[in-house]
Amino acid sequence: ARTRVPTFYAPVDWLVFGLDDTIWLGLHAGDDGQPVLILNDRGEVLDSMVVPRHVRIRGAQRDAVWAIETDDDGLASVVRYRVVPAIGGTGADSVRRP
Repeated sequence: ARTRVPTFYAPVDWLVFGLDDTIWLGLHAGDDGQPVLILNDRGEVLDSMVVPRHVRIRGAQRDAVWAIETDDDGLASVVRYRVVPAIGGTGADSVRRP
């Protein structure tokens, strides 16, 4: 059976309004995880990062995100991650648990 390939992908999978007037956009996920753009209240890009595919951000601010993390058995947990800027740059390379 052939897999039907969509004609287009939506540019944004999800949107979260941050507690600090930021806007978090989850882009189409790839093999490395899901790219996330962090925007200010004027829509300018402040930062970007990649979150693992099994993490769904539900709340955010510039230095932390709250998410639902699903393990290999399908068990979901509420977690808080600290947003850590990349060394030598301003990009939030990843999220890390406190």
